[in-house]
Amino acid sequence: MLTIVDFLERTAQVTPQATYVVYRGRRFSFNEINRWANRLANGLFSAGYKPEDKIGLICSNRPGFLAAYFGVLKLGAIPVVLSTGGTVRDLVHELGNSEVVGLFVYEGLDNESFINTVHTAQKSLAFLRHIWLVPPTLEEASFVSNVPSLADLAENCSDRFTAIRKDLHSTAQILYTSGSTGRAKGIELTHYNLSAMIEINRQISDRRDTRIRLAIASLYHITGQVFAIGLAAACGECLVLVEQFDPEKILHTIATENCTHLLCMPSYYKDILDYAPRRLDDLVRKKLRFCASGGEPLPRTWGEEFKNRFGLPIVTGYGLTETTGIVTWNNATDGKLVRGSAGLPVPNVTVQITDQNNRPVSTGSQGELWIKSPGNMRGYHKLPQETEKAFCQGWFKTGDLGYKDEDGHVMITGRSSGLIIRAGTNISPIEVEDVLCEHPLVAQAAAFAIPHPRFGQDVKTMIVAKPGCHLTAEDIRSWIIGRLPESKHPGIVEITTSLPLTSTGKIARALLH
Repeated sequence: MLTIVDFLERTAQVTPQATYVVYRGRRFSFNEINRWANRLANGLFSAGYKPEDKIGLICSNRPGFLAAYFGVLKLGAIPVVLSTGGTVRDLVHELGNSEVVGLFVYEGLDNESFINTVHTAQKSLAFLRHIWLVPPTLEEASFVSNVPSLADLAENCSDRFTAIRKDLHSTAQILYTSGSTGRAKGIELTHYNLSAMIEINRQISDRRDTRIRLAIASLYHITGQVFAIGLAAACGECLVLVEQFDPEKILHTIATENCTHLLCMPSYYKDILDYAPRRLDDLVRKKLRFCASGGEPLPRTWGEEFKNRFGLPIVTGYGLTETTGIVTWNNATDGKLVRGSAGLPVPNVTVQITDQNNRPVSTGSQGELWIKSPGNMRGYHKLPQETEKAFCQGWFKTGDLGYKDEDGHVMITGRSSGLIIRAGTNISPIEVEDVLCEHPLVAQAAAFAIPHPRFGQDVKTMIVAKPGCHLTAEDIRSWIIGRLPESKHPGIVEITTSLPLTSTGKIARALLH
């Protein structure tokens, strides 16, 4: 089986001048990225780094991310890929837990503020020997005092390097969960995990004509590494990198760079609908051929509005970092998407719905989703007991709730820990949030359980209005009449200015109260 490094090297040999990355209008070929990765691997080796060393990577979507990522992998070292939104506390825990000895880091997108966070965390990290800056352009000299750049590490290094081969089932990389409950856990993914899931993504991807992927999803996310970096390397496709999300610029980039594929969070699609001007709509309709969404549920009305405006459905999927991404895919071969479905299991992946006694349930019955997949992680880093709890006879226990319909489509209803039970009625937070988000003035909504002296639990909702809009609790109560069963109406409705978010942009449900 070919590894993700093999995919890059093969494509760089077969089509060396083909464009792999577009960034701020500049194009980088497969050969250029591969040669830069080789130089960095040589630079790391010369600096005393060796196979199995943990080397951190904290960077936005820029070419240096790919060069550093592949350079570490070629050396046989283990990239520890972290979110760019981490606090000092996050970095001390995650870099310390993984015992990172070298770190590639970007400066931050706001006046070099992130590099200051890294410097503060570094004081508590005894293992960390070197930090290198990943500037916007690969050749750029460092503009941060006492921090050498990629170019400094690669200086005078050969652009040839024989990648070190490792066992396919050894750890390839470590990613950390967003830590919605307790400390973030490191997820160890193997070379086999990455290769197998890239191949599965290749099978289910649209294969028509040229594929130019607009990379809005962060490259530090598993989706960015599999669906963007890995799949593009395997298929000889082009990645157009976007560092900061701006709805108008996104449409402009799609139109000018002829982007055909778009994958992003539902909230990004909603921002495009609400804030991007319509003057580019006709051009975008001609360019885009495939749109997908993941990371959180897509409200039905958002998908319908997007299709009406741009002529394409948004294909939804379901996956986790622990499964190396995709598990189910709602992309029917007849073109009819099943409303409310996370889709059917992708090839070579099995989904089982299980009750509290670890027994499969019947069709239509709710239970916990268990996954058997070639992408199932090796385990949680340094957490053998947590790893053991997460598996049962080869099945990964997701903690997510759902059911299957008669055709095998998977419906996600919530988290097992997030299910609200009021007076014996099971209430899915997602169901409540979907109805709230359909309100034309609602920007974000969260539903969660609070204690109730009579019913055991009640539903509380926190709602953020769109900019410039005014909402009251009574507006929301009137809206949900007829849209939710009375037994599922929230007992408390709170209008707020913001919701707490994790470093990956999801609602931090553990902080809701």
